[in-house]
Amino acid sequence: MTDQHGSRGPGTSRHEPVFPNTTHVARREYLELVRSRLFHVSTVTLTILAIIVALLPIAAKLAERSTVSRVAIVAEDASLAQATMANLDLFLNRPAKQFEIIQLATADGAIQAVDDRQFEAALVAKRETNGRLDFTFHMGETIGDARIWILPNPSGLNASFPGFQDKLIWFEKLREFMGEGRETRV
Repeated sequence: MTDQHGSRGPGTSRHEPVFPNTTHVARREYLELVRSRLFHVSTVTLTILAIIVALLPIAAKLAERSTVSRVAIVAEDASLAQATMANLDLFLNRPAKQFEIIQLATADGAIQAVDDRQFEAALVAKRETNGRLDFTFHMGETIGDARIWILPNPSGLNASFPGFQDKLIWFEKLREFMGEGRETRV
């Protein structure tokens, strides 16, 4: 039974969906989207971009494989230099040659060459009077063309350096380096 406004009485209920045309509208919008040219162009573009991003690490690894790092060897004794070079070649260049090992005359020249980025590292070999071998390894502190600076935390909570004056030395060295006309990046 209905009243004068066309509604049912309090005891009767009618089940109506909250959004009766939701499925129809969603289907129509989806089909309209899939049929558009923009959908196809963006799908192809994003697929190509995903493939490039996935293959980029493989390409970087292949490019890196062809680089050879240069290591300088310095020893006062020619036989010690040759033995050091042979051992480094044996351990470092298997299965593929990744390091070029070159003998230099002086330790200071080798360290300067590392600082000038002509070599990635220098190994100074010395034979002490008791026959014991002593090796000193010097590596350049760079990543690519950028020089690395590791500075102490100036906080008073830093317990690794006793006082501010000891930390100040490192910041003065950085200021001296930056004053040499090098580009500053923050």
